Amino acid sequence: MDNHEIIVDLSYLKEVASGNVEFMVEMIDIFLDQTPGYLVNLKEAIENKNWQKIAESAHKIKPTLGFMGIESARETMAEIELNARKQ
Repeated sequence: MDNHEIIVDLSYLKEVASGNVEFMVEMIDIFLDQTPGYLVNLKEAIENKNWQKIAESAHKIKPTLGFMGIESARETMAEIELNARKQ
């Protein structure tokens, strides 16, 4: 697997949506709308070595990645959050 390949598994979202396609589309739209801003905040916090903000940003991103089934990235965010809390 290429390191840049992102595996998305929408099983959890489908389960939560109970087959409601409109809800799924809305959740995906929210994810696509909000996540870039979260990542910008995380990048800025990393550049400034602001450990608290890094942990907070990673914490915000983590559940959305899990919700969208991007498990490898969710695990990475969990590591970033933990490491930032340890500084």
